[in-house]
Amino acid sequence: MKGMARVFLPIVLLALAVVHPSVSSGAAGTIAVGMSIDPRTLDPRSIGGDLAWTEMHHVLEPLHEYDNEGVLHPMLAESYRRVNDLTWQFKLRKNVKFHNGEPFTAASVKYTIESALDPNLKFVNAHYVRDVAKVEIIDEHTVNLVTKTPTRSMLTNLAWVYMLPPKAAQELGDRFGTNPIGTGPFKFVRYVANAEVEMAANEGYWGTPPKTKSLIWKALPEDATRNAALEAGEVQAVPNVSPDVIARLRGNPNLDVVVIDGTRIVHLAFSLGRPPFDNVKVRQAFNYAVDRKALVETILGGMGAVADRHYFHPTTYGFNEKLAPYSFDPAKAKALLAEAGHPNGIKVKFGCPQGRYLRDKVICEAIVEQFKKSGITSEFEALEWGSFWDKAVKSRVYDLYLLSWGGSVDPQQQLSFWFDSRNSPIKYSNARLDQLMVDGQRVMEPARGKAIYQEIQDILWADMPWVPLYFQPEIFARNKNVSDMNIRRVVPLLDFRRASMKP
Repeated sequence: MKGMARVFLPIVLLALAVVHPSVSSGAAGTIAVGMSIDPRTLDPRSIGGDLAWTEMHHVLEPLHEYDNEGVLHPMLAESYRRVNDLTWQFKLRKNVKFHNGEPFTAASVKYTIESALDPNLKFVNAHYVRDVAKVEIIDEHTVNLVTKTPTRSMLTNLAWVYMLPPKAAQELGDRFGTNPIGTGPFKFVRYVANAEVEMAANEGYWGTPPKTKSLIWKALPEDATRNAALEAGEVQAVPNVSPDVIARLRGNPNLDVVVIDGTRIVHLAFSLGRPPFDNVKVRQAFNYAVDRKALVETILGGMGAVADRHYFHPTTYGFNEKLAPYSFDPAKAKALLAEAGHPNGIKVKFGCPQGRYLRDKVICEAIVEQFKKSGITSEFEALEWGSFWDKAVKSRVYDLYLLSWGGSVDPQQQLSFWFDSRNSPIKYSNARLDQLMVDGQRVMEPARGKAIYQEIQDILWADMPWVPLYFQPEIFARNKNVSDMNIRRVVPLLDFRRASMKP
């Protein structure tokens, strides 16, 4: 394979959307973006959530990335080829430097992957390179990745592996996340916790230099505050626009609203391996205790799609369309709870992020009320993203909590993060599923691979480690003076690498 071409591996690429063509190239200046989260870290090995990835993507770069047509394009790797079943060889771009002056070489790739895999560091995104057995430096600009087994999704995974400067990353250690150094079109300037991240144009960028002098990402978790900042001109773009304000924003002649049918599946995750969710009947009961249709029709204004029989979006390779849907059935939920030893109902600790997803707190509050009809009471808490992640995922304080997974071009990404017994944050474990994930990586024939992933979904549907809820619509608003801003379904959701702001 010479260059970076359309990926022919058995995957289904997402249909991406772009803001309508720009009217003109505006003058250089500053673009401010009102984000619903504080990223907390911009270290690609430990970063969480597509909005944080969106910010980080402007500073650091992977070996290759997907464009809006689903074509794989070179970034820091100019070309690749598959040497044999286990070896992928990458030819790296020459004369590229990190923002601190360190050269980008094969040693950078080796350090990035090996540090992500360091078991002592426990990086949450190690799953993207877990199949790598070793990294071989052939010469300064040629590197081989040798995998443990044939790995079908290697190229897809590497689009999420952002290159690090070895010397600086080692010196900074835990501080790299708040002092990131990359090769991208923007340089990191400063991070103020719970306030903003500032970036400046990288005048020495190896590619086309950005038109915008600086980017400022403001943490504005409250919907009303974010929308007010956009309307006042304090920020020029915002994600997570609530459906109930779309008409108002569209009535403003200076603003534009873009709505994309989402592939992100919002779900309730159970803390497994302990009561009460060590019992599959309890997990099934909670699936019958949620009125997904009401959530979509009322809180999301009819936007989005109910996910009553899904673990993946229907466009995902290997999607199993034969799963039986879960309906809202409080009587059945009560019966299942009784069978599980809870005839008088059950009480759980329920955690929710605030500002991370579209109307997330309102969604959670509605679910709390729906639960009551099935005899489920909740000790409920909603927190800003960083604090929520620590309590929900790291400390497992809650019995269940609201999270989501962005649509992946390959099911292996979602499976390896959530359901691989070696690292599952919800402590899911199923030996058969683990083996099927290995089998799915080894198979290159589309038909055989599809059957494997459909069986995986059958297992998950029986085990029910999640309550799938709906596919979130992606709703963005921007000032019309922003030109060449790209809006996508995958990272970066908001792409300002070619954007400019008219005076």
